[in-house]
Amino acid sequence: MSVEVMKQALEALEYFDGEYDVKDEITALRAAIAEASMQRLTDVQQEIEHSGGANKMGEPIAYLCKHTGWFRKAEEADAAFKVDAVPLYEASSREWVGLTAKDLAEIPPSAFEGAIWADARLREKNT
Repeated sequence: MSVEVMKQALEALEYFDGEYDVKDEITALRAAIAEASMQRLTDVQQEIEHSGGANKMGEPIAYLCKHTGWFRKAEEADAAFKVDAVPLYEASSREWVGLTAKDLAEIPPSAFEGAIWADARLREKNT
């Protein structure tokens, strides 16, 4: 079932929510929509990787509607869809730098201070 069809089904279930006990069905359908949307995003990312990262001009690779959560590849999104959508861009290819053993040995004993320290150290390493 496509995401669009699941969203239509969700709208119908939400319409009848007061008359019938369909809360479990609504929850399940929302989860299925989220999972399908994430799979579609993964598919788009794989297409970009296989095309050699063809997005060199800084153009959006996809759009995500602010109101509905619907997702469309850039070439599938028409002007009307883009009006209420957030453009999504290819992630940087820079690899994340984690904490070293030396960094871990320097963490202060207080958990709060340690969290602040780790946050500052990671920001320093990844900027």
